[in-house]
Amino acid sequence: MFPKSPRHILYAILLLLFSAVCTSAIANYDYNFVVGISEVLEKVVSTEERSSETEVSKTSKTSIVLEEQKSLNVSSPMPMFTTIIQGADEEVACTNDGSTIARFNLCGDSDDRVVSLSGAPFGSVSWEILGGSCSADINEDCPETENSCYTQVSTAQNFTIDASTVSSTTGGEFRVRVNGSGPYYYFKVKKSTITQTFVKQDYICD
Repeated sequence: MFPKSPRHILYAILLLLFSAVCTSAIANYDYNFVVGISEVLEKVVSTEERSSETEVSKTSKTSIVLEEQKSLNVSSPMPMFTTIIQGADEEVACTNDGSTIARFNLCGDSDDRVVSLSGAPFGSVSWEILGGSCSADINEDCPETENSCYTQVSTAQNFTIDASTVSSTTGGEFRVRVNGSGPYYYFKVKKSTITQTFVKQDYICD
């Protein structure tokens, strides 16, 4: 096995040539054998040098690719799944996809709310309500995303939540989409009804 370093290979060639010359001087050695060895060693040196250059080239290209990836990672932050729904009483994160769900907490049948959108006005707006065979779950942070569960109820820029139509037991679940494309933005509505009963009795002092 020949040394891997080109310098060591050259030393080996010189040593072999020197040995061959000395030997031939004594025993009339055939120089063709020496020449053959030299040619083989030169080929080995050439192969080793090309291999070394190839490895350096691969390493350089790998470094360039890594630097480009680092640059892309720095300049391209992860998208934020924020909502465009404004005026909510609370915003929660869905653990399924990281999207933000707006929550509205109504107090009684007269607590109507106007829902507006940041970035308005839009070319088109579609407000939809969950219904049919699908039931709202106001205790779950993640929304129902099945398209067949929703029905369009308005195309206005803003949407008014009619508190009298929201069940105090199941609440309501809505979503909105702007400009006919892009993501749906979901919001949930909960309604609390408190009925206060009291008994009036006059008390006369003395």
